[in-house]
Amino acid sequence: RQGTNLREIQSRSNTRIWFLDTNSVNQTKCKFFIRGTADDVQYAEILIHQTISMQPKLEKYVIKVPRAVESTLIGKNGERKRRLEVKSRCKLEVDRENSSSSGEEISIILKGTKDQIETGKKLVEEAIQQHLYIYNKVNRNGSEGPQPALAYKQPLFLKYQDQGNEDGEGDCDILCGSKTGQETLRSSGADQLVQVYVSSIATPSRFWVQNVGPSSIELDKLTEDMTQYYSRKENQLFHRLDSVVAGDIVVAVYSGDSSFYRARVVAYNLDEYDSSQSTVDLDFVDYGDCEVKPIAEIYEIRTEYLRLNFQAVMCRLARVGPADRTSIWSDEAIDEFERLSSCALWKPIYAKIVNGDSTGYNAAVSTTINSTDNDDSTSSSNAAIVEIELFTLEGEENIAQELVKRGFARFVR
Repeated sequence: RQGTNLREIQSRSNTRIWFLDTNSVNQTKCKFFIRGTADDVQYAEILIHQTISMQPKLEKYVIKVPRAVESTLIGKNGERKRRLEVKSRCKLEVDRENSSSSGEEISIILKGTKDQIETGKKLVEEAIQQHLYIYNKVNRNGSEGPQPALAYKQPLFLKYQDQGNEDGEGDCDILCGSKTGQETLRSSGADQLVQVYVSSIATPSRFWVQNVGPSSIELDKLTEDMTQYYSRKENQLFHRLDSVVAGDIVVAVYSGDSSFYRARVVAYNLDEYDSSQSTVDLDFVDYGDCEVKPIAEIYEIRTEYLRLNFQAVMCRLARVGPADRTSIWSDEAIDEFERLSSCALWKPIYAKIVNGDSTGYNAAVSTTINSTDNDDSTSSSNAAIVEIELFTLEGEENIAQELVKRGFARFVR
């Protein structure tokens, strides 16, 4: 995350390292440029190869599933598919080229590490079992004649609602992070350009960036300190939470690695029968990622970890929309946007704030996210976002124009 491996190699070898991204569709390798003395450069090269060799190997696994299960796996507007990908951390694709339109089975491709694929297989199998259960139940009811519907005056599972506590306002300030500010996009010149990392993407209409500079170094140090503290079992027991409410700022491990990060509670899903099995929907406030975690893995945040502004700034790509004139971005468009913007690769690119003041998050052009966008609705669904244009670091490639040129987007007013 945040290029910590690269910075550590630079620090240990006393060199300066950057890489050239050719943006080739078939690119399988990248070129690293290392500046320093001959011995330092050789040492840096050794460290790079060691780091690469330690990375988990990505694999591909194909599952044959009944064609009738496809709609259950994908869900409305791809919602179920995205949730499966978030939970398993692997990529799920339907192989339509090798699936006969008249056949009874289709091929599902899972891409990721071995552990991610194993998790993905289990989730796909659960979806198949769920589909078969509903299918068999419907058929059984149909063969026995129509069954009377049960009318419940109240839902079976009641949502817990906190009515608030006037005496606990001070605690709420701490837990909700109300004294922690939101990071802003800061440009240093009249051209309104600012160097950023793209940290997470839902769609080109909703993604998150971080400023490149001292704040990113502070975030690395904060993450390191939090991980060191919360990794200790006695500290986990001391800060363990039995319940939370939407808006709370907490600490949790991100499944992509073993580090602890700051997160905002989006929803608390109470299990009425066993509260220890309750889950929490989280937005990671410094990166923009989202996850669902068990309540047992959510921890109270110490006030000292709230001093740094929340680093993830929510943005949308200005002046473009989906190519098919709907509000739904295709998976191919999202994948291409991830590649062009070097999402989560921690490669700096330029952002230009459109029709707004570069000095503040709220001063920039704001809009309301359309709930029909093909991304999961969260607490951010009504939040203001910053409209920006994105360019490669060389300033030669406008990413929005590239999306239009390649047929993944269209210009809008």
